[in-house]
Amino acid sequence: MFNFQLVCNIIPFFCLISTTCSSQKLQVDVDYGWQKVDMTWSISKKNQPYKISELEWKKIKSSRYNLSADYQLSNHLIIGSNISFSKTYSGSVRDIDYSEYEPYGIISDQQYSSQKGTSDEISLYANYLLATSKDHKSFFGTTVGLYTHDQKFFLLGTVYQQDDLNSSYKNKWIGGLFGFNGKLALGRIAFTEKVNLGLLIYQAKANWNLIDEFSQPDSFKHNAKGYMYSSTSAISLRLSKKISALYRFSIKSMKTWNGEDILFYKNGTTSSSQLNAVNQLEINNTFGLSLIFDGTKR
Repeated sequence: MFNFQLVCNIIPFFCLISTTCSSQKLQVDVDYGWQKVDMTWSISKKNQPYKISELEWKKIKSSRYNLSADYQLSNHLIIGSNISFSKTYSGSVRDIDYSEYEPYGIISDQQYSSQKGTSDEISLYANYLLATSKDHKSFFGTTVGLYTHDQKFFLLGTVYQQDDLNSSYKNKWIGGLFGFNGKLALGRIAFTEKVNLGLLIYQAKANWNLIDEFSQPDSFKHNAKGYMYSSTSAISLRLSKKISALYRFSIKSMKTWNGEDILFYKNGTTSSSQLNAVNQLEINNTFGLSLIFDGTKR
């Protein structure tokens, strides 16, 4: 799931250009912290306004690892990448079924645990600096890039339900992003802010042993188009010329428009319905270090 090959390709690239270019600068951030995710989706019969089934993953808490690298090609251009990996340690999921004949009448409402899962995300981007300070430590610019986010959620049994329940829902958000970024340096303290918007494609598939009639491992799949808003704020304290302590807070909201839900049954038949808007909210808090590799000749 996590693209280690891409990681192995990106890091040597930045290291190579940092040693062969004498006037550029490479900044590598390594940080660790906590992530919380809430995600919901529902399905309806085609051309019907009311839901027939809904899933709500709530307070999915994970440990999160980040690695980012920004390489300054010139006074106005920075290229970079960010790679993150998260592993879930707690959470719950609510499965609600509604009556098809009495809209919004609940016929089943079950609560399960979701205490495992993973997610990883990769972004590649270029920042063009529209304005910089005389010492180039403060700036304001625009961002364009590519983004991918893979996740795997689980629906598990509890002490009150089936211990062998192990349904999974694997999804992917992928697309392009654009936005703004800025940095304000005040002595040893620096503040950075990044705001991005993205246009995304959403794809998901489930291995759903919660319902016996569904085929396995491919029980149903989802397709939709969506969008993203993210904001990342950071504060760093310079400890030396090469090292700064870092705190980062980010919030990300990803949503889709209506899409398609396709079910696969054990008897070989399929059926389709409408996937209503997928909503996901992600909040991160991380702490770490910024490492500066400055190739400027003195």
